[in-house]
Amino acid sequence: MAAKIIIKQNPTVNLIDFEAKNVEMLRRVMKGKTHGGSPDAWLNLGFTVPLEFVDLTYEVYCSRVCSHQMVRHRIGTSFIQHSGRFGYYKECGNGTYTFILPRSLIKEKGNEIEGLFSEIISKYELLASSKVPLEEARRVIPESIQTFLIVKFNLRSLGSFLRQRLCSMAQPEIRYVALEMFSQLSKKFDELQIDSKLVNKYLLPPCATMGYCLNVEKANQGCLKNGLFRAIEEHAPEDKINELKSFVESFA
Repeated sequence: MAAKIIIKQNPTVNLIDFEAKNVEMLRRVMKGKTHGGSPDAWLNLGFTVPLEFVDLTYEVYCSRVCSHQMVRHRIGTSFIQHSGRFGYYKECGNGTYTFILPRSLIKEKGNEIEGLFSEIISKYELLASSKVPLEEARRVIPESIQTFLIVKFNLRSLGSFLRQRLCSMAQPEIRYVALEMFSQLSKKFDELQIDSKLVNKYLLPPCATMGYCLNVEKANQGCLKNGLFRAIEEHAPEDKINELKSFVESFA
């Protein structure tokens, strides 16, 4: 029997835990009065340590291409990831080998790629069912295979992640993952009645907050908005495209 293959365009991101015990402290610091009475004076002075005391945990289903990029963010960030050494990759897709590709690539080459993936997975299972250790059989698996991670940030380290991965220089898949993280956090802030505008300047790329671009060649070309729109078009489910584009319009 041929192995079951699914090719889809969308990673999945869920904010599964928000450590609210320190939110009141964060709110007090954000409302602190000093040096002219600015409501976010402490943050403006660079006193961002309180952001480290608010923790967030996400579950992420994405490609191994994307997860390789995510785990480069180390300081203030913790990861648990599905093990290809001890488990089949179909465990990350409810018993089905799931691959994540951009929507445009699926439309253009989807049938060819599906045939290739089916052949590779058949060889993978053949190797794994023989005397080849699973940790060695996995060497034939393409990086587009879906994996699963639990990712924990503090608010300050999430800012470091978002500033780099919302940028148009990031690959569209991880850009989409970052946008989902930011969108779900913004909704959580609304629930807790936290003025997210005071924190967003430490979460968003400098082109959205400071008026300059890290890539001088793209400065003042609307690259943040255009890049995020592209990520949405390549990786968002059809029923979320308009919602996410409207969210991007609110800050980009």
